[in-house]
Amino acid sequence: MKTFSILDLIGLAESSRALKAVLRLEKLKASAANVAKELKQDKLYVDSAIAEAIAQIVMFLGFDHESSLEALIYAVTQVVQGWWLQADGVSQAQVGAFVHVFCRKSESYVESLDQIKLKHA
Repeated sequence: MKTFSILDLIGLAESSRALKAVLRLEKLKASAANVAKELKQDKLYVDSAIAEAIAQIVMFLGFDHESSLEALIYAVTQVVQGWWLQADGVSQAQVGAFVHVFCRKSESYVESLDQIKLKHA
């Protein structure tokens, strides 16, 4: 995990439609009691674009292919639960979208999830 400024988070949110949809920073202006309610009401389902956005958020938070598989699972779970994303029945395509972005944007090139798993076996 890393420390980041709110301006960096806003910049991340503005970098793609999917990231803006996931982070929904405009909802954070609501009172603390209403934020969770508003996020939950959106019923934002994880599709391939949202899975890619989750990968970008996890990387923004400082995780990479060197992170343990447990840490990655924890980070993804926290993003999904913390932003009230609907992730029922995540498909292979969604997992593939996450892995593609995660591996493509890693500082050193990683070809596939299998390589990440082998590294942490």
